[in-house]
Amino acid sequence: MKGFCNRFSGTLILLAVLLLVSGINMCLHGTFGQFLIGGTMIVAAVSAVKGLKSPDQSKAKVGWIITWFGAPTDVVVSSMTLLLDWLPISIIGFIEVNLNLEPNNYEATKEIRFEEEGYLVAKATMGIRPISTDGLKLHQYVASGGKENVFKQINGLITAWLQWFVTTERWEYKGVSHKITYQWMESHGLDVGEHIKARISGDVGRDEENGENSHLDDIRNLGVEIENFVITFSAPEPVVNARNERMSQRAKAAARLEANKGMNEQLKTRAELKRGQGAKPDDRDQVEILNENLLADGKLTGVVTNGRTVTLAQP
Repeated sequence: MKGFCNRFSGTLILLAVLLLVSGINMCLHGTFGQFLIGGTMIVAAVSAVKGLKSPDQSKAKVGWIITWFGAPTDVVVSSMTLLLDWLPISIIGFIEVNLNLEPNNYEATKEIRFEEEGYLVAKATMGIRPISTDGLKLHQYVASGGKENVFKQINGLITAWLQWFVTTERWEYKGVSHKITYQWMESHGLDVGEHIKARISGDVGRDEENGENSHLDDIRNLGVEIENFVITFSAPEPVVNARNERMSQRAKAAARLEANKGMNEQLKTRAELKRGQGAKPDDRDQVEILNENLLADGKLTGVVTNGRTVTLAQP
């Protein structure tokens, strides 16, 4: 962005100086008619001060696209400049644009489905800033409908490129070929987000001749740039609940298996001990071992036996 030192201000200043010098010269050395013309030139030169203006930066970062007879130019200013917009016809005017970095949140309207019947929810956050280094690029942002419409188009591009990505069977990333599955995408959101951003920005995959990733598939004609792009993939709540339930069932099954294994080992040891004492193992050994384990875990305060009758003392 430029300030006072742009070609339009420079041209107006030069014209004003020429008019002022010529007018003074004609007033001092010319005829009466030349005196009148010179006076008019001096007034015109001084009137150029009316066009001295500056964008109001008190509320937001603002830039002006300088216009020439209403048509946008490549010049953008953010400080004081000289305009020629006070005449009945605006010769050198401006279009005001908010240049702040605006946050944009994306959430897919539908789940991303995969061939193996898994599906994910995609969410993304990013900052979108109008390009302020080129007035023609900045005008593309204005012509595209400004913030609201540009955000909608960008979110549409994210959806389109996500669909393209999911239908790709394998993806080459950092020299490694990956099979695209919902488990892989859920754990590689940063990698996928980096690639999706590059596609949306038009930094990769350009093939204008074959129509792949043309300017219609990215933001090159929207006059903005994307910053801090982060995308995450997560399973929907019903899937998460079902997944947690499966994990819980597996944990319980593993615990039962381990408990049965431990009980079998204890029964084997008890049977060997009884045989060594001349006694025979019986079905009540398992109950006795269970009570002893509960007592050791502090879940019972005592086990009272009367012959073969077992009384449990709860804590």
